[in-house]
Amino acid sequence: AVLATVWALAGAGKPVQPLVQQHGELLRGDDASWARAGAALVAAGSHAAAAAWLGDWRDRSSVEAWMLRPLALAYRMLDQDDRAAEVCRAAVKLGGPDDVLSDFRAWLALDLALANQTDEAQAQVSKIDTLSLTDGTRLVLSFAEAVLMVRRAGPGGRSAAFREAKAHLKTAAGSCAASDVPAGAARAYRRVVSCISGTAGSLSAKLWAVWQRLAPWVK
Repeated sequence: AVLATVWALAGAGKPVQPLVQQHGELLRGDDASWARAGAALVAAGSHAAAAAWLGDWRDRSSVEAWMLRPLALAYRMLDQDDRAAEVCRAAVKLGGPDDVLSDFRAWLALDLALANQTDEAQAQVSKIDTLSLTDGTRLVLSFAEAVLMVRRAGPGGRSAAFREAKAHLKTAAGSCAASDVPAGAARAYRRVVSCISGTAGSLSAKLWAVWQRLAPWVK
């Protein structure tokens, strides 16, 4: 009943934090209700409160991957991408249905690709069922794929790989409505642009990077 009320408030755009705090002991007593309360806080826009509420996830023995999705989102909304990446790694290790893990895998693949851990990144990409992805997750996956295209190309193939990566990013960005762009994606896109242009190393790549700083495809 408490959770139903909390979600009704969130759906109406009203604050939910006071009610969650009021019934905190009850909601924390069960991992599923704890996770759903955290998700409601995120839905209501209380991202700092959600991050604090869900911050004890490491101490919970029965945590499942789906329970960590709101925490990863809250961290990205708070510009704490390193913490979001840590949550994604933990969720993938926990395992679960493909539709639950796809978003975690896409973000983790991007993080690994940017760190030049290309084999590990490709392993995550290969496990994603692309047919069931949301547009937002598909956009993040395209970031990882673009980085892998350029990172894995040999010196003689980087120019062609860079052109392919650019086209891939442009298509993905054009296919994702502004309302569907995930939290943190604009920051991630800037890192992707810097990575692939720097790896390509050509003048045209550097000019494209400058252009993307001024008029990015993903905002």
